[in-house]
Amino acid sequence: MSREFDARITPFLRLGDDPALPRIQCFYEVLADDARLNSLIAATTSMRAMGHSVNVWSYTPEKLGFLRPHGIELRAADEVLPKSLFDQIVAGSEIRYFSDIFRYAALYEHGGLWMETDVVLLRPFPFHGDYFFNLQWRPGNGQEYFICGNAIYAKPYSLHFRALYEIALDRFFGSPHRLFGSVGPELLSEYIASAAGTELRSWVFSPMFFNSIDWTEVDRFNQTFSALADYLNDDRVFGIHLWDLRNDPSAGHDNGSLIVLLSDPLTGFPNLISLADCFSTDKNSHTGNHHCYARIYERLLSRRRYSLRRLMEIGLCRPTERGEQAEIPSVDL
Repeated sequence: MSREFDARITPFLRLGDDPALPRIQCFYEVLADDARLNSLIAATTSMRAMGHSVNVWSYTPEKLGFLRPHGIELRAADEVLPKSLFDQIVAGSEIRYFSDIFRYAALYEHGGLWMETDVVLLRPFPFHGDYFFNLQWRPGNGQEYFICGNAIYAKPYSLHFRALYEIALDRFFGSPHRLFGSVGPELLSEYIASAAGTELRSWVFSPMFFNSIDWTEVDRFNQTFSALADYLNDDRVFGIHLWDLRNDPSAGHDNGSLIVLLSDPLTGFPNLISLADCFSTDKNSHTGNHHCYARIYERLLSRRRYSLRRLMEIGLCRPTERGEQAEIPSVDL
């Protein structure tokens, strides 16, 4: 029902040969030495694998050195906000309140695509509009808000994000009673609904892009990929929000479940180039004809890999009388 509403995004998705993808900004702080980092690794490596440059901002970047081999850039968060502010906010609340405030400052200073570290990208998001805001299906925790701050795009020095940062600080320090979302989704929703945020309303899109599975539906993650066709096989789905506070990827789910695949997306969802190599097709990069056609397939089909319904291949190698070729690698691919 939201397809017509979402068609507005098409002019702002640069497709084809343009390699430019927005840089992704994330924040992560390791608060405990025994913290499980499954979602962080899954999310950031999927973003990088889809071709985006990724900044992970942290006050202890040395604890995240294991991300560097994946091509992820670690940045000192005190370049955006002083650590004294982090300490003050976290001491009186939870880190999620600081994360909400940090994203406004980071987007104001640097722009780009803000992604929470529990969003796994399934394909590149070549957005180049002025702003992107993502809805969720249902209001949050009894509060009347619908904007979800897990995926936001803005250009640097947006006065809206300067205003959001200042309002968030006033709210946080001005009230002794802090509710979840008060400086995050609730503030975003109220600001966009206000006269000050009028310009932003045309940049709000449905949950299909990153929140096709709602926060009230996390039980769906224990189903298989094929059982979730209605949630995933749609050309508007660019990523899946794991709703990490409610959904633990390491909690003993079935090996074929969506959450297990998403917790290791590089292995669970390899690209067509890797698959061509894996099945030793003549489209790969290292054996046989190695003419690398898989690179072309990846460019043409990666956007649609989860929405394709049927595929026909013309011209298959058949097994010879001598039985020298029992496999049909292209079909396996």
